Amino acid sequence: MNFNRLFAAFLLTVPFTLAATEPSPVAPPERAAVLSAARAVMTQAHFTTLITIGDTGQPQARVLDPSEPDSDFTVWLGTNPLSRKVAQLRHNPMATLSYFDRSTLSYVTLLGSATLVPDQATKDKHWQASWAPFYPQGSKSANFALLRFTPTSLEIVSLSHKLYNDPQTSRPVIVTLP
Repeated sequence: MNFNRLFAAFLLTVPFTLAATEPSPVAPPERAAVLSAARAVMTQAHFTTLITIGDTGQPQARVLDPSEPDSDFTVWLGTNPLSRKVAQLRHNPMATLSYFDRSTLSYVTLLGSATLVPDQATKDKHWQASWAPFYPQGSKSANFALLRFTPTSLEIVSLSHKLYNDPQTSRPVIVTLP
């Protein structure tokens, strides 16, 4: 095999990178635009993955049906009060929510904490009909618990909203939430 063929074969094994051709914003995107895009991605993705810290320190992930985010990006989740996630959150409330919208290849990650909300009026207010198959007695069910996820920051990459990760570090667009 001559050098040209060997070199051509080598090039076929080298992964291509799009970093040089991806657009990168000249200025950071405006906060309002980022939050609007994040809300759109979260709504379109519908389901979220809740990640908690297990007893051994290993992150534990599970898919849940969340509420749409409140104006401050608080997210409400229904679960069983005897579940591992509730026990883990009682021990360590730090958690992450991850949303992925396959149709637009966009993701949003919320970092923050999740707490159990025992107040019946709040449970009634945030009850979702989509949870009924799991909790037939509704928000008053002994098997139903409401979690409030309070984010401290948001990360997003969304090609359709022109929010790209940094071509050098792959760092997503990050917004600190109050």
